[in-house]
Amino acid sequence: MHRIVLFDPGNTTDFTNGSCDTHYNINALLANWLRSNTSNQLWVLTGLNSEEKPRRCNWVTCQGRATFHGLWTYHFAGIWNQPFAGQATVCDYNNLGHQATLSDFASIVQHPQSTCPTAAGAPSPTAWHP
Repeated sequence: MHRIVLFDPGNTTDFTNGSCDTHYNINALLANWLRSNTSNQLWVLTGLNSEEKPRRCNWVTCQGRATFHGLWTYHFAGIWNQPFAGQATVCDYNNLGHQATLSDFASIVQHPQSTCPTAAGAPSPTAWHP
């Protein structure tokens, strides 16, 4: 397996309430996997849940800068500033709903791309590496 795709994996609460992220060292697992083979790629497509914006929300959107606190703490800490960090790509779809992140981009699993995918009606992605 050379490609892992995560669809809006969640926020800090999702990673702490008895999840696998607290029982296993996901940071080390992902970092070691990326380090083990330059062909390995991690793609994280984020939406509203993973963004963890300050909770100034209305029923349509949340305002403020995303912190990605849960992802940085539980997934990216072992990748950040490492030589293999470029093998991990985050595609952030600003305020896109959790379910829409999967339904709009599920095709990336069977049809890998070299850039963040786009979809009609979804915000344009912002791509970055941890």
